[in-house]
Amino acid sequence: MIKSSLKCFLIFLLGTSVIANLYSQPLADSVNWKTNNVIALFPKNYSKNNGLTITDAINKYQNSNGFHLEIIGRGFATMTTPRSTFIIPDTFDLSNLNDTLDSWITSRVNGLSVSPFGLLSNSNFKGLSINGFGFYIPRLSGMGISIFEAQSIKAQGLIVSAGWTRVGLMQGVEIAGFNGCWILNGLQLGITNSCKRGKGLQIGLFNSSDNFRGVQIGLLNRIGKLYVPVLNLNFKKKEDFS
Repeated sequence: MIKSSLKCFLIFLLGTSVIANLYSQPLADSVNWKTNNVIALFPKNYSKNNGLTITDAINKYQNSNGFHLEIIGRGFATMTTPRSTFIIPDTFDLSNLNDTLDSWITSRVNGLSVSPFGLLSNSNFKGLSINGFGFYIPRLSGMGISIFEAQSIKAQGLIVSAGWTRVGLMQGVEIAGFNGCWILNGLQLGITNSCKRGKGLQIGLFNSSDNFRGVQIGLLNRIGKLYVPVLNLNFKKKEDFS
């Protein structure tokens, strides 16, 4: 009963904050951005912050360069996000993925970000992100660390999580208890590793992919309908996943 009530409260808190954010913003081009240098304490929307930024959560149209400290954050909500959010259709044109993300992203963070509860925003992140519960960063370039869950639409670099990872396009390394991505270019290291399609290396107890070019090392490995114990090799080039 207590767990159900807590979960409902967290979902309500996230939902109300997102709705307020969506309906209280004028167009970004119609306002003057405020620049904060050295220290920015709880900056408002439409602000460019250089140096130390201390905030409760990233809002729309807020750019931070330097050290970003998010004392509350909404990263705990990553555990309620449906997996379908991260599915990239087989017919999706990856060459347009950056343009698609640019149309979604409303904030940017460059440097070091620390959030006890976790970062959750439509942000373009470059640097190192250290989070408590989890994080959701649409486009991550660098390194993301979380305790429970790590989520990204496009990640380039390294993601580390004691729990789960859920990534659309992963270009780099995933290290977690349970790794999951739609398209992989790189390495997955965990208890279980799965990707829809990709190339590279999977190391874990159970490795799985519908279409994979590379090496799988684990107790049981699957590529398509073929199950192979210990070591599975496939270097037949069917598709370019870059």
